[in-house]
Amino acid sequence: MHDSVSSSTKRITRENLLIGSALPNNTVTTASIANSAVTPAKRSGGFKVGTFTVTATGSKVVTDVGFTPKLLKVTFTSDSGSTAISAWGMSDGTTSQSGGIAADSSNKRTWTTSSGNFIYVASVTGANTRVASLTSFDSNGFTMNFTTLTATGTWIYEAYA
Repeated sequence: MHDSVSSSTKRITRENLLIGSALPNNTVTTASIANSAVTPAKRSGGFKVGTFTVTATGSKVVTDVGFTPKLLKVTFTSDSGSTAISAWGMSDGTTSQSGGIAADSSNKRTWTTSSGNFIYVASVTGANTRVASLTSFDSNGFTMNFTTLTATGTWIYEAYA
């Protein structure tokens, strides 16, 4: 019996990937592709996942994305022992939506959402702890402006081309 998937897999070469030939799903494993073979300039769509650290209010520029995003999602999680925070924000560059939850050791919880802020998180007492707007999508990343930041932290981003 002829196995078309394994035959397709055997014929894949670096040149096929560089010229953008279409392949059936599940025919390429990451072990068979060099990191440099599929760059943002050589694909249609795609995404990048990375991290950034915020240490102060003001402008935060992230420049390691490799392309101009069309959609951006960020997430943050922190657990200091007495307070746990989880937050997310999404934007297409025009419209932003965010949400967050905070909980403390006495089981007080606060859930916040915002359709105007890229990032908006409040503490269990209702005080804003992290507030930011998305300023721009840039040729190699994005820029945000943090107006409120009560603690530093590392965020995870997903940028979509």
